[in-house]
Amino acid sequence: MKITNQNLRKINPLDFVPEKVFTKTGSFVKLHINKYSSEFQIKTNHTKKKIFLPYYINLHPLDFCGIGIYFAEGEKHTKSPGKTKHMGSISIVNSNSEALNPFCNLLKKLNVSSKELKFKIGLNINFRESISEEKLITYWTKLLNLNHNNKRPNALYFTGKKSNYRNIGTSENGFIQLYFASTVFRSFFLNLINNIFDICLENEYKNELSLILKGFFAGDGSVSYSKKPRRKQVDFLNKDLVLLQKIRKSLKILGLKSIKETWPTKTKVNSKALRIYNYHDYKILQKYEILDLIGYKKKTFKKLMASYKNTPKNFFKIK
Repeated sequence: MKITNQNLRKINPLDFVPEKVFTKTGSFVKLHINKYSSEFQIKTNHTKKKIFLPYYINLHPLDFCGIGIYFAEGEKHTKSPGKTKHMGSISIVNSNSEALNPFCNLLKKLNVSSKELKFKIGLNINFRESISEEKLITYWTKLLNLNHNNKRPNALYFTGKKSNYRNIGTSENGFIQLYFASTVFRSFFLNLINNIFDICLENEYKNELSLILKGFFAGDGSVSYSKKPRRKQVDFLNKDLVLLQKIRKSLKILGLKSIKETWPTKTKVNSKALRIYNYHDYKILQKYEILDLIGYKKKTFKKLMASYKNTPKNFFKIK
C-alpha cells in the first residue's frame, strides 16, 4: 500500500523498529518488542535503560524540520572505522535554539523529554573572560528546557585561537551539544528518520521534503551575498556523499534546475557541497521558505533576492 502524505503525518513508531540494534562495538544484536496497552518497549537482552514508545505520533511541519536538522548536525554514523563504531547515543550540536527546538520537540513525541538530555557547551576562547560558565548553562537550559544537573563533566570547553573569531562558536553564547545515551533508541531513531526521508523521496512529497531541507539548511546550509566582490550563492554542505545525493534529489523534485557540486580537493571549501547560483532556483527556495529557519541566514537571503528587484516578475515561471 502506498504511504500517502496524510498517513505519513500520523505514524506508528512500531512500523519503524529495526530488527537488530547496531552496537557500539560494531556488531548487531536482536531487538525485542514488549507490547502494552498504550505503548510498547524496545530492548535487547542486555538493555539497561528502559525505552518505551507510543503507538502513534502526529508529525507536524516542524517535526520534519527536526529530522532535517539531525541529518545535518546529528551523529548518525553506522560504519565508522575503529573499534568503537559510535558513542551509543544520539547527539546533535548547533548554536541556534531555532534549529534545536524542533529536534527536541520530535524527541518529546517519542517519549524522550528534553529534561533527560545530557549536554556540554563549546565557546570560542576569545569569550573566555567575558562570560561565566554558569551564565552560559543558565542561558541554554532555559532556551531548551534542559535539566541543569545533566551537564556533562567539563561541561564548558573552548575552541579556536586567541584573536581568531572565525572558528565555530563565535557567538558569546557558543554552541551546545545534546546527548541521549541509548544504543537501542539510537538504532530506532536513525531507522525512523531514514525511512521517513526515503518515503518522501520515493513518493516525491514536495512539502515534506521542503521541510526536511529547511531543517538541514539550518544546520549545514550557507547563503552568501555581497556586492564587492559580487557573490550570490546558496550552499548545502555535508561530508556524507550518500546524504548529499539525497539532498540533491530533493532539490530536483522541488524543481531546481542548476545545482553545482563542489569538491574539497578542487575548490576552496571544507566539505563537499551543492551550490545554487541562479535566480530561477532561488525563487523555488524562497517559495518553500527553505532558508527561513535561522534569522541571519534568512536576512542574508532576503538581501540576495532584493538585488533582483529589477527582474521582470514574469521572467521566470515557477511551477
